[in-house]
Amino acid sequence: RVAKRRMRDFTSQHLSNFIWALARLAYKEDTDLFQEFCMMSNSRMHEGTPQHLSNIAWAVSQLGPEHFPGCLSAVVAETARRLSEFDAPSLMMLSDSLFDARYSEGPGDNLLGVLRSQIVQMGSELFRIFTEGLPPRRSLASSTQIATYQQQLRSLGLVTFGYEHTHSLFSELRLAEGQRWDPAEASAMPGWTTNARRSTCARRYDLRVGPAMIQDQGSVFTSAFASSADDAACDFVVTWLGHGKSDAQVTGRASRSGDAECRAIVDAHELITKAAMEHGASEVRG
Repeated sequence: RVAKRRMRDFTSQHLSNFIWALARLAYKEDTDLFQEFCMMSNSRMHEGTPQHLSNIAWAVSQLGPEHFPGCLSAVVAETARRLSEFDAPSLMMLSDSLFDARYSEGPGDNLLGVLRSQIVQMGSELFRIFTEGLPPRRSLASSTQIATYQQQLRSLGLVTFGYEHTHSLFSELRLAEGQRWDPAEASAMPGWTTNARRSTCARRYDLRVGPAMIQDQGSVFTSAFASSADDAACDFVVTWLGHGKSDAQVTGRASRSGDAECRAIVDAHELITKAAMEHGASEVRG
C-alpha cells in the first residue's frame, strides 16, 4: 500500500530495485500494483541505467509480462537507443529475460534485431576462440597458449552467453547433436534445481568407444563453488569470468554461469578416456 501511494516519488533505481525484489519473492498477488509500476517505469525508462533496465526486464519475465503492458517494448526501445552504454553482462541478462518472457517484436519493428546483432557478433567471436584459439589439454599446452586463450575469452566481457544463445553455440560446436532435451523432461529429473544461485544442466550421450558402447540416459549437473586449485587440476583449461577468482586466488569461486555445463563435459571426457584406456581404443563415435 505504501509503494502504491508513493510510487510517483520513486526514482528509476527505486523502481528497478522494487520490482526486482518482488520478483525474487515471487510476489504476484497485487496486479493493480504491477499496473501502477508499469505506468511509472514506462515514463522513466530514459532515466534508467543499463542495469536498471536489465533488472526490470528480468523481473517482468518472472512475474508475467501479461501484467506489464508495454513494459518490455519500452525496455527494448530504450536499450536499442542507448546500446553503446550496455556492457556484455547487462545485454545478456536482458536477452535471457526477453527469451524467458517469450518476447517478440511487432511487425516491422527491428529493435530486437538491433539487440541480437550485438549478441551474434559475440557468438561469432566465441566460436572463433573455441575452434581456432582453443589450446591443447593442460598437460600439453604452453603457459603462453593458456594465457592467450584466457585473455581472449575475458576480453569479451561476458559472464554468461545466455540460455538461448548457449544452445545455438553448442550446436555450432557439435556439442548438442542428437535428440534435444524437452525442458519439461529435463527439469523433472531428480537433482534438478531452480535455485537462483545455481545453474543446472542435463546431459545424455550414446557413444561407441572402440568395441564398447557407453551410454547415459540422463544425468543432472549443478554448479558449485570451485577454487583455483580445482581449476588447475582439471585436464582442460578452465577460465573464470567475473571477479571472484581475482579477489581470492586460492579460495575464490568462479562465476556460476556455465559451471554446470563445464562439469558435465569434464565428466563425460573422464568417462570416455577411461573407456578408451580399458579397450585400447582411440576412435569415438556417437
